[in-house]
Amino acid sequence: MLEVYNEAVKDLLVVDADGPGASLEVRVGKGARGAPTVYVEGLVECEVRSLEEVEQLIEMGVTNRHVGSNNFNEHSSRSHLVFTVKIVAVNRTTGATTNGKLNLIDLAGSERLKSTNASGTRLKEAQNINKSLSSLGDVVAALGQPGKGHVPYRNSKLTFLLQDSLTANARVLMFVCCSPATASASESTCSLTFAGRCRAVQLGKAKKSG
Repeated sequence: MLEVYNEAVKDLLVVDADGPGASLEVRVGKGARGAPTVYVEGLVECEVRSLEEVEQLIEMGVTNRHVGSNNFNEHSSRSHLVFTVKIVAVNRTTGATTNGKLNLIDLAGSERLKSTNASGTRLKEAQNINKSLSSLGDVVAALGQPGKGHVPYRNSKLTFLLQDSLTANARVLMFVCCSPATASASESTCSLTFAGRCRAVQLGKAKKSG
C-alpha cells in the first residue's frame, strides 16, 4: 500500500515520527510468467488470509496518508493512494497456479488554485496533483489513438505505477465523484469530460502469457 505524494512514492505501511518514510523507486521486472511488470523496490508486502486482515492494513495505510485542509475541503487528500492485492490460486487437482493482481486507486482531486488560494506546502501539493492528473489524461489520450504507438507512461510516477493496469491484459473500472454544488460546476464538468474520454478507450484483446 503506497501513496504518490509530490511525485515521491511512499510506503504507507512503514512510517517514522514524521510520517511515511523515504521515497521508493518504481522499477520494471519480470512477472510470474516472465512478462514485464511494474513493481516498487522495497515496498512492504503482507501475506493475508482473511478479509479482516485486509481491512486492518487498509485502515493503517489510510491513517498514514497525507491529508490537509483548504478553502473547499477540511480533509483534502494530498496524494494518490494505491492499494495492490496480489492473488495466487492453486488448482488442487492439476497443481496449476494462477496469479492475479488488483490495483485499487484513490486519486486526489484536481484543484483550481484560484479557488483554494493554496500557498506554501499546499500549493506545491496541488501543483503536483494537477500535473500527475494531466499526465494520466495524456496516457488516456494516447491509448485512445491505437496507431500513435508511444504511450507516455513515464511522465509521472502515477502513470508509471498504473502501466500494468492500462494494458490489454487489464480490466479497468473507474468511478468519478462530482459535487452537486453550483460553485463546483466547472470542476464537475471537467471530471465528467475526462470520464467520457476514458470510457471511449479500447485497451484491446488480452494476450495469453506463459
